[in-house]
Amino acid sequence: MPKVEILLSTYNGDKYLHELLLSLTSQTHTNLTIRIRDDGSSDNTKQIIDKFAEIDNRCVVAYGANLGPAASFFTLLRSASEHADYYAFCDQDDIWVPDKIESAIKLLAECSASDPLLYFCRLEYTDKSLEHICYKDLPTSIGFGNALVQNIAAGCSMLVNKSARKLIIQSDASKFLMHDAWIYLVVSAFGKLVYDKRALIRYRLHESNTIGGNHNFIKRIIGRLKRIANRRKCYLFYEQALEFKKQYYNQLSTYNRLTLDLYILSKSSYIARFKLLFSSCIWRQSIKDDFYLRLLILCNKH
Repeated sequence: MPKVEILLSTYNGDKYLHELLLSLTSQTHTNLTIRIRDDGSSDNTKQIIDKFAEIDNRCVVAYGANLGPAASFFTLLRSASEHADYYAFCDQDDIWVPDKIESAIKLLAECSASDPLLYFCRLEYTDKSLEHICYKDLPTSIGFGNALVQNIAAGCSMLVNKSARKLIIQSDASKFLMHDAWIYLVVSAFGKLVYDKRALIRYRLHESNTIGGNHNFIKRIIGRLKRIANRRKCYLFYEQALEFKKQYYNQLSTYNRLTLDLYILSKSSYIARFKLLFSSCIWRQSIKDDFYLRLLILCNKH
């Protein structure tokens, strides 16, 4: 049975943490380690973790200073055992469907283990009481050109193999957007993406989410207008692309290198921006989102 390490970063998550841990220990795939790093909590999170670790010896716990979610998860991935077969990322307030890990492993088993592999699944959005709200939209096309401009792979749904971990931990973790956006970008460039249409994560939306899915259309529009007006937020994906180029450019295929070059050059060149505006080498998932991307390119705010 393949060995799986679940990587859980916690921060002031005492409200929902116990339910999450129960869903992890109830997985049908039992050969797992739950590696927990607390990111400097000041509530009862540490007490919940300690109590749970006493009951289940599969829990490995570390406490550290507050790094923020991206750096904390990256620290977990680096500290994970190199002898595991797969590594799954986990948020502190969701619920995992019992066969989440088992389903991921079945799909990844159809791929070559020597390739960097990233599995991610659909999300079911719920309220704080776990009442169903909606399902996350299914992606139309996944790949490097999408990962440059959009992250559709939620970290809590991700599972990577040993080859992907080895590739990812080579990264300098100082400048990427979030760990999940970076992982989606890296594996889309060099490995294989496996998407599961089943909703195997119950993603709880509540007032304390560090980063939450926005399923409300009006709120999304307002957020996008604010982003256009906010110079710093406009360039987050662009800055990630610059960092990605520094770290991985020489390893890229010719097509991905040309795509990356065009995307970066479009910030300073009218000709490149015009080419990118009408190019199919980058895309977002829906017609509305792709139109919004082209609008950002036109305004040079992509």
